[in-house]
Amino acid sequence: MTGEPTFFEIGVVDAARARAFYGGLFGWRIEPVPSAGGYRISTPTISGGMHGGDEGASPLVFFGVVDLEAAMVRVRELGGHAETLESRADVPQEGSFGRFALCRDDQGSPFGLHQRPAAEGKGAREPAAHKPTIDHITLRVRDLPASRRFYEAALAPLSLGLEFEHEGLLAFGSGESGRLIIYASERPVAGFHVAFSAPSREAVDRFHAVALEAGGRDNGAPGLRPEYHAGYYGAYVFDPDGNNVEAVHHTVPPDRTHDGQRTR
Repeated sequence: MTGEPTFFEIGVVDAARARAFYGGLFGWRIEPVPSAGGYRISTPTISGGMHGGDEGASPLVFFGVVDLEAAMVRVRELGGHAETLESRADVPQEGSFGRFALCRDDQGSPFGLHQRPAAEGKGAREPAAHKPTIDHITLRVRDLPASRRFYEAALAPLSLGLEFEHEGLLAFGSGESGRLIIYASERPVAGFHVAFSAPSREAVDRFHAVALEAGGRDNGAPGLRPEYHAGYYGAYVFDPDGNNVEAVHHTVPPDRTHDGQRTR
């Protein structure tokens, strides 16, 4: 057994409202999980979930274990109660999150157990391997305060925010890998195209509007771009240094025949 917190679940009445609240409060990335009927939460430390229709619920913390069944047996031996979540309608898909059990200690206080997903091709007791991803992209800018105002406003509708700053450097992200690093330079380089994934078409619309209000220049109003694929909905704005910043929402799998085309 390990025992460190590895997952949490928030139950609320209206999950869409809670998504806006907690995303605005903490800058969490909160993405829909249609198969589970709720949302997946990404924080700087652990993942979480959110579901609606649960008035009066309290946040539930799940503690990591290597072997879920063995941990449940131990809970019962110590006078507690343990129930697996496989048969529950609100359980997250195992392939995405792992396996869970709802428990109560010997005094009736609730908690959860969480066995992380198995690594592909390996034993069930090993943690899942992370998929490769881009770690960060760096932009050199002439006016750091102006860039900060622009990106703080433009990225907020996309659940991205300022993670940290240090001696003329700003880092924007969601608490996970994939940061945008901006630092002041007397020799800024313009002409970069940076595209951010948006959770909805409405978020693309908000991105475009607030980016213009924050000093950006229009480079393409929100709308479908069928030349890329049928569900490609994007908007484009030049940042204060002339870099092309995009927000895009995909509603269908991309048509791979367009991979050779450039997007603006």
